[in-house]
Amino acid sequence: MVLRYYDAWIRGRGAVALDGLVEDAATAEIARVQIWQWLRRRVLERDTVLELLDRELAALGAEFPWAALDEVRELFESTALAAELPLFFTPEAYSRHLVRTVTTADVTA
Repeated sequence: MVLRYYDAWIRGRGAVALDGLVEDAATAEIARVQIWQWLRRRVLERDTVLELLDRELAALGAEFPWAALDEVRELFESTALAAELPLFFTPEAYSRHLVRTVTTADVTA
């Protein structure tokens, strides 16, 4: 679920229909933090999470060929697999996907 939401968020959607339910950032946060806690409490091994991540990204790409798989992976790894738990995924996501640096070319164009 969190990967599908991240993809929708990256593409500018604040909510997404999944399995007949409308999911938003709160649901994605719960899933992300739960995975982080499972890793810290050794309920899951990091290799297992990475294997599941690969499978879920492949399924996402098969269902939605336009999905931003690399960006989704980067966002998930930086927020769910980090050594320290980021409070929310959105600051990382905003800085990577919604904020861009203005260049000289932008100013002169």
